[in-house]
Amino acid sequence: MSKPNRWYDFAKLHHTPTGFTNLDVSLRDPGALKRWREERKVQGMPRPPDEGCDIFIRQW
Repeated sequence: MSKPNRWYDFAKLHHTPTGFTNLDVSLRDPGALKRWREERKVQGMPRPPDEGCDIFIRQW
């Protein structure tokens, strides 16, 4: 049995009382994920923290 979704919002189509559901596949651009990944790679994303990982971890 699923736990109730504490973020459930009936006004949001992707919310359900028991969790999240993907919207209709026809509403998405099939090449969008690949394009997004390629754009991030060209831009050098994700970038490491400016102060370095050790400081980031301590502050986190």
